[in-house]
Amino acid sequence: MKNSHRDFNRLSRRKTPLPFSLRLTFEERAELEKKAAGMALGAYIRERLLGEDAAPRRTAENSRSRIIKLWGGCWRPSASPASPAI
Repeated sequence: MKNSHRDFNRLSRRKTPLPFSLRLTFEERAELEKKAAGMALGAYIRERLLGEDAAPRRTAENSRSRIIKLWGGCWRPSASPASPAI
């Protein structure tokens, strides 16, 4: 019992909780995907379970948006190659 108590204390200090896994049959997953109508399955399940109480998800920033943020929006990469100097 002592070891499991120590493990619980060690795990409870994590910054983010461990992921939750849900096993579904093929038919259950197909039904959920049909009801989700193009939404990500995880997002659909969270919305159905938690509704308005669901915390917003963090998104990964891509490198382009990080560069723009760092430069304060004053530099924007061009879509075409730079024109030669005249």
